[in-house]
Amino acid sequence: MTETDRAAVPNGPWLRRSRRIAYENPWITVWHDEVSQPDGSPGIYGLVHFANLAAGVVVLDEDDRVLLVGQHRYTLGEPSWEIPEGGVPAGETATVGAVFALPAAAVVAAATSALIEWPTSSLVGR
Repeated sequence: MTETDRAAVPNGPWLRRSRRIAYENPWITVWHDEVSQPDGSPGIYGLVHFANLAAGVVVLDEDDRVLLVGQHRYTLGEPSWEIPEGGVPAGETATVGAVFALPAAAVVAAATSALIEWPTSSLVGR
C-alpha cells in the first residue's frame, strides 16, 4: 500500500521527486508527494484521487430557486444541505451520472440544464 514511485515527474513549474500511497480504500487514494517547489526548495504535497468521477447538478426552478437535498454527512457529524450529487457508474458519462444523482422529481427540470465539469479542490488529483 505504501509503495514509492521515485521517478521525477515535472508538473508545470513543480517537480515531483517521489510519490507514495499514504492511504487507500475502494473510493479514494491519498498520495504523499515529495516535490521541488517552483523556487527550487523542497516541499510536500498531499493529493486525494477519487476512484470514480462524481457529478453534481444545480437545478433551478421557474422562479430561479435552487434545488437542495438534505442528508447526514459523516465527515461533518451533522445534516447538510447540498446540490444533488453522486458517483458516476464506471463506463458512464458525467451527464448520465448527474441524472442518477437527481431525485426523481427533478429529472425533468434538469433536462434543459447545462453540465459543467471542474475540479472541486486544489488537493484533488486526476
